[in-house]
Amino acid sequence: MNKRTAIVFVAAALAVGIAVYFESRHGGNSDKPKEESVEVFPFPGEEVRKIEWKRPDGEVVAEKRGELWWLVKPRELMANQVAIVEMLTNQVHSATAARRLPKGQQPDAKVHGLDTPGLVMVLSKADGTRAQVAFGLPLGGVRSVFVRVGDSAETLTLDDYVLLAFDKPFQALRDRGLCRVGPDYFEKASSVRGGVQSSVRRQGQAWRLEGAVDDFAGQKEFLDWLTALARVETGGWETKSRESRIEYGLDPAHAILEVTSTERTIKVTVGGETEPGSGKRWVEVSDFPTEIATVKAADVDTLVMDAEKLRATRAFPFPLQTANFYAAKGPGGLDVEAEKKDDKWKLVRPVVEVSRFFAGRGEEILKELSQLGISQRLPVADPPAESITITIGWGEGDKAVRHTAQVWGDANVARFLFRDPDRLIEISTCSSWDHIRAGEAFYKNPLIYEDLMALQLQRVVVQDEKGAELDLHFDGRAWTLAVPVPGKQLDVAVMPQFSSLVAELMADTWVRGDPKDPAFGLEKPLWRLQIEPNPAKIKDASARIVIIGAPGPRETHYAQLEGTGGVFLVNAELMGVLKRGLLK
Repeated sequence: MNKRTAIVFVAAALAVGIAVYFESRHGGNSDKPKEESVEVFPFPGEEVRKIEWKRPDGEVVAEKRGELWWLVKPRELMANQVAIVEMLTNQVHSATAARRLPKGQQPDAKVHGLDTPGLVMVLSKADGTRAQVAFGLPLGGVRSVFVRVGDSAETLTLDDYVLLAFDKPFQALRDRGLCRVGPDYFEKASSVRGGVQSSVRRQGQAWRLEGAVDDFAGQKEFLDWLTALARVETGGWETKSRESRIEYGLDPAHAILEVTSTERTIKVTVGGETEPGSGKRWVEVSDFPTEIATVKAADVDTLVMDAEKLRATRAFPFPLQTANFYAAKGPGGLDVEAEKKDDKWKLVRPVVEVSRFFAGRGEEILKELSQLGISQRLPVADPPAESITITIGWGEGDKAVRHTAQVWGDANVARFLFRDPDRLIEISTCSSWDHIRAGEAFYKNPLIYEDLMALQLQRVVVQDEKGAELDLHFDGRAWTLAVPVPGKQLDVAVMPQFSSLVAELMADTWVRGDPKDPAFGLEKPLWRLQIEPNPAKIKDASARIVIIGAPGPRETHYAQLEGTGGVFLVNAELMGVLKRGLLK
């Protein structure tokens, strides 16, 4: 086609376009009904699984794999997720409709540019259902374009913003990210800058740091870094124009990051500044050896791992909320094993369930362990003979993963020793240590008695270590002193809290050991509580007597329900009320 002929065709297209526009918008005869529109896409965008861009100079194809879009032609690489999802969300719906030309106006396809369309879009569902639209020439000055839908030879018109939404070059469709790897696919990574090398790798249910720091990485810290890494994007790709990598500052490199996933290994090499003071550096990715891109200098700090920032600040840097196995083994016959099945924890060992077994204790102890912060790191040393070995596990059978720690300490601190890597940390006094030591006793119901509420009380007698006694009576509305105390009166403001804590007495934890052990102080108690229910309000109105002995950890005290063999730690809230006193 010579230039003169081309001009004639374009002029004809403009003339037809203007006529079609006014005819379709206003109608040649007001008495004639308007032509109906034609639906372009018979299914919503979220059902599309394959997209083809067909142009005279080549073809681009994208496919959805799982939740992600990938380009498979002209070469395979991750697609720009945002660009594709926005296109499908905004344009592929029933509202995208083409208009029919007025009757008698179907000029030659060459006039419409549909003999050799500039772009043909083909969208396919998983079942093979296809939607196709071919885009021709624009209608002069009316913001529409000639199109053909499917295999039909009919010429239609469509708003040109649809063409603008689909007409994306390959460079706009390819992913601009340097390294997008989700945690489920991540295996290991290493980075080096200025001679300092750090690496992290998957180890069981943990992330293991090596190189500059030998430790576990924190779960949150690692996932935050991986998320930030996925957000680092280039300023766009271009074909390398310089003869050697040295000219881009890639050899030697400013920094190198190498990430291995279950699918492939990605090497990111950061080079020199694009221009002095530009705030940008050249960057090369192993997936595209013939191309070069730019990256913001500020993003280089994300590409290079900071091992100290990734280092775990928690004692147990594992996803404990998903664990399904817990075991504790130690001196004195401590041998406990619990497992989670059907979303419920059950004590496997001892085989016979402890009295009043409480299922929620499995989650409780794992939650406590997950929240333990490190007070200090210590040089690795062998554990003492009285240490306890705890094991936490995930999965079953051949897929089971186990992490183990040896624990020891006293009422003030607890130490946890991990192996591979060797890691000894200290924790300030914590309930977790007492619960670990309690073994099977920890799994007993924390309620001391289950059938009593504050409004069912009738009398509470409080006796201290010196023999002083308060005889408290409740008439269903108010508490009074049966025997007045000279110069004092009952603090009625504190009695609702006290009566509730006494009636619904809770053990911080049960304790393993002989109640006669002097360490418990139960032979010479500091307090004795005689709790009497109202026989008119409860079936079992027998008195319950609680003996409170020596102080325990974290403001608790050792205690025993008279007539039973169990020792427990009275919760700190009740002890606080007793120590402050009930009189004013």
